[in-house]
Amino acid sequence: MLNHDDKIWLDTIAGKDVPEDANPDTVAEALALRDAFHAEEQLEKLMLRIQPEPEISFMDKLREWWESNAMTPVLVPLVVVVSFVGLIVVKMIPNPNMNGLMLPKSELEVNSTATIVENSLNPKQEAEKIKQKFVAAGAVVKLTVIIEEQSYQLDIDMPTSASDKLLALCDRKGINPKNRSVRIIVKLPE
Repeated sequence: MLNHDDKIWLDTIAGKDVPEDANPDTVAEALALRDAFHAEEQLEKLMLRIQPEPEISFMDKLREWWESNAMTPVLVPLVVVVSFVGLIVVKMIPNPNMNGLMLPKSELEVNSTATIVENSLNPKQEAEKIKQKFVAAGAVVKLTVIIEEQSYQLDIDMPTSASDKLLALCDRKGINPKNRSVRIIVKLPE
């Protein structure tokens, strides 16, 4: 059960009128506590007002815009048109190795091994002659017998910078000098 001082203390905190005969220390203590609660409440309200709103990053704004689907009817046709125009422009880029308009060769084609087949009545002699020409022009050549006295394989590793002699030799044989490796097979005619 509450005594008289406790009841005055609670009434003061609640903001009720207290009797005049109340202990002034109890009333002062309760008023101080009540003012502290009020100050705390005011401080929280003030902090909420002065606290900056969280900044939304560009990516969050973009994600929010994308999720709204507001621009989908515009974006889909735009992407299709830009892709189509890009494809036309790329096809019109001239290839310096060709006279017509063509797409540039892919890296896969340039770096793959090109194979050339030549027929000769004397495949051994022809293979040796081709090997000597490429070695003299600066390429590394490995000669392998495929079928005894009938077919020879030359594996040619091209240097990173081809000499004029090697370029002329590649031109005569129909080899793209950008290929890193070339295989020439010399065989008897069938």
